[in-house]
Amino acid sequence: TEERMEELERDLADETSELQKAELHLAELKNELGGDWQGVTLEEFQALLTERGEALKQVLNTQTKMETLRDLEGILVGMENVLLEGKGLSQQIKEVYQGDNIRTHANQLRQTHQAAHHQLQEAEQGKARWRKELEVTLANREAIGQSLVAPLKALGYEHPSEALTALVDPAQYADWKRQESSLKQTLAGQKERKDLLEKQLKEQPLDILKADLDSLEGEKTRAQAEVVLQQEQRDQLRAQKVTQDRVRDELSNMEEKISQQRAANQKWVLLKQYIGDAEGKVFSTFAQDLTLQHLVGLANRRLSTLSPRYRLAMPTQGSDDSLAVLDQDMGQMRRSVKTLSGGESFLISLSLALGLSDLASREVDIKSLFIDEGFGTLDPETLDLTLDTLERLQAEGGKTIGVISHVEALKERIGTQIVVTPNGQGYSTLRIR
Repeated sequence: TEERMEELERDLADETSELQKAELHLAELKNELGGDWQGVTLEEFQALLTERGEALKQVLNTQTKMETLRDLEGILVGMENVLLEGKGLSQQIKEVYQGDNIRTHANQLRQTHQAAHHQLQEAEQGKARWRKELEVTLANREAIGQSLVAPLKALGYEHPSEALTALVDPAQYADWKRQESSLKQTLAGQKERKDLLEKQLKEQPLDILKADLDSLEGEKTRAQAEVVLQQEQRDQLRAQKVTQDRVRDELSNMEEKISQQRAANQKWVLLKQYIGDAEGKVFSTFAQDLTLQHLVGLANRRLSTLSPRYRLAMPTQGSDDSLAVLDQDMGQMRRSVKTLSGGESFLISLSLALGLSDLASREVDIKSLFIDEGFGTLDPETLDLTLDTLERLQAEGGKTIGVISHVEALKERIGTQIVVTPNGQGYSTLRIR
């Protein structure tokens, strides 16, 4: 914008020079018109008019450009004011936000919040809808169970579970079918034998028949008894087969309904998978992980000032640690926070505390920050860097930062001190200096 203003100022100077030349030419024209024109021919007069007309056009064009430049001058003044105002706003943004692009960061957080809120609304709606479907399905299952009570009681069963228990094994059923076929064949053989005996009875002489009458009567009685027994067994097998076919059909229908119910219940399985129980632990864990990722990002921003060597990282799946540290001087080597030295642990803890302060400051204005011990584990260079960061934080954010420490080097850097001197017998004296 400043380069454009300089270019417009140069154009204004050039046009002003052209205007001055045109005005001088116009004055010369006026002097010539006021003289004696008696000796000028018509051709010379026309040529002079043509020349002066071109000069007049140049003057008019120059005046038009001058008016345009005056308008541009007003616009430039407005642009300078806008530029100054923009610089002021930019400085205000830098005072409250240390990121690269506050609009992009805010939009990302807003989109994440809106997406989570939308997912929660959809989950609540799906939960209510699936609860109604479950109630309808349970009612249908109860109705189906009630419809089976009467037929099963007619067969001697009080409950469908008893019918399932009494269900004949397929191998046993096949064996009974073979027995039924065998009995039918035996019955057919006995009938043929009966017909043969009746035929022989008609053909044989009476005296021979009388001799064998008692034997035949006994055999007939045994055959009739066997026929009756076989018929009873056949009827029992038929009844069992009818019962088994009916129960098998009912169980097949029930299995189909159970399969449909299992498919309907899959929605509840998915709901439990993504939300958890009634308290929503899974969704709560997701929200906490999202907050932790944001906190790690803010802590890394602070840690880049305290110690550019380290970066905090989220734990990997299956890791026992809650957080890990990336050592940039060692080729991004991943280290557990349990392996950090005392000074490194203090820097990581301080960066997390400052990040948490940045995170909470969006909702709550935090005015005070107290740090207890830990400075004794730092080397002199890191101690100076840490104190510079705290002083800058105090100056930029307007916070009151308190440090509790026994390190003598801190006395030179802290302006206002509360000195605690023990007097013995459990008492101490406070002195402000």
